[in-house]
Formats: sequence, C-alpha cells, structure tokens
Amino acid sequence: AMTADGKIAPVDGGKVNFGGPEDRRHMEELRAEADAVIIGGGTLRAEDPPLILRDPEIRRRRHAAKGTPHPTNITACSSLPADAAGLRFFNH
Repeated sequence: AMTADGKIAPVDGGKVNFGGPEDRRHMEELRAEADAVIIGGGTLRAEDPPLILRDPEIRRRRHAAKGTPHPTNITACSSLPADAAGLRFFNH
C-alpha cells in the first residue's frame, strides 16, 4: 500500500504496519512466489527489515518449489551504512 505520492511511511520516518493478519499472510504468499524483494536505501537505514518468510508452512512450500526458503534480498542505494555487514537485512 502506498499514497499517491509514493510514500509508505509517516512523516517522522517511523515504521507503519499496514493491514491486518490476513493482509500480512497474503504478502507472505506473494513474497514466496518472488525471486527477490527490493527495498531502497532509506528503508534499509531506517528499518533494517529482515525480508524473510515468517510462516513456516509458506517457507516450506517455497523451499520445495524454488530451492530456497526465502527470496533474495536486494537494496538499491547509493551508499551503505558503515555497519552494513551486521544488518539483519544481509543476514538472511
């Protein structure tokens, strides 16, 4: 979900959880079908999201179908934080 101007976070830069449990499960199903998930550098620095499949059953089905339990994480940014190697995003 995003606003007309492409924003998906509040003005203060905090994290927002859109939707309810059904929406999050649907997002997991969609991610399970993808080869990769991409985020921008601002999201990486602000949230350090581990873009993994959390539902064990969805993860198992993805592994059986695609050979890996999670899609590849990709970031598009001009510079990485100095502590990039320790970010959760890169550890999955």
